[in-house]
Amino acid sequence: YTLRLYNELAALVRTETGLTGTSYTWTTEGPDSGLSGGGDPHWDSVAALLHCEGADGSTTFTDEAGKTWTAIGNAQIDTAYSRFGSASVLFDGTGDAIRSNTHADFGFGAGDYTVEMWVRQGAVTGDRCIYDGRDGGAGIAIYSSTSSNTRKLVVANNSAIIAASAATIPQNAFVHLAVCRSGTTVKGFINGSESLSVEDSRTLAASSRADIGLSAVGGQGFVGNIDEIRITKGVARYTASFTPQDFPFENFSGPGYRLNDSLRFELESLRDGLTSRHYHN
Repeated sequence: YTLRLYNELAALVRTETGLTGTSYTWTTEGPDSGLSGGGDPHWDSVAALLHCEGADGSTTFTDEAGKTWTAIGNAQIDTAYSRFGSASVLFDGTGDAIRSNTHADFGFGAGDYTVEMWVRQGAVTGDRCIYDGRDGGAGIAIYSSTSSNTRKLVVANNSAIIAASAATIPQNAFVHLAVCRSGTTVKGFINGSESLSVEDSRTLAASSRADIGLSAVGGQGFVGNIDEIRITKGVARYTASFTPQDFPFENFSGPGYRLNDSLRFELESLRDGLTSRHYHN
């Protein structure tokens, strides 16, 4: 039979033909040096990257960028829903958050930034905070807000809403949300589609903490699940509509693709003139 191995980007990385028997062993470490491209060209600017993986009910949130995150309220790993992998973070809307340590990486100053994540929100009303970086002083917050019985992506400064999206955020399905500042222009994106734009020339705090799922003062809790959280300081990753990548954010700069638990196996066998294929993720 023939064995083909694909990485998480669906790129073929190895083919073995003429195999027999019931076992096959192949070992690799780190990025495959035979592949080009891949990785995150802005990895050195990533302030936080959480894949939100773990055991159901866990309150441990691993950050690939090395920051410490603490569960507030009942925030916990939930294996019932995920955009990638096998889990996400669950928030029940009553004081739940995951909160970072205070760090200069969460103080954006006068520079560019990108805050993005995959959000699955429940059917709730009112303003629900997705991200708040205002604990250190001047900052921004990102909300899902009810407007005319629809839910809008909203960006707020320290005193008021400064922009609301034209498009709505779907409920009970994972949606990619991103807010970026390039120069003095802040843009918001829903599933890659530009949906708000506003000027914000403020110099933000030099250091802050980040709250996911709750405002910095403890209200307006998010209801639902959040997965694949990435915060980038100094880089506006998106300045126009784009297609969100359909695989987890990379935690390395490249080159090469990292082979991990997203490796896919494809077996092909030929018997009595018929080809049979079997796929395993």
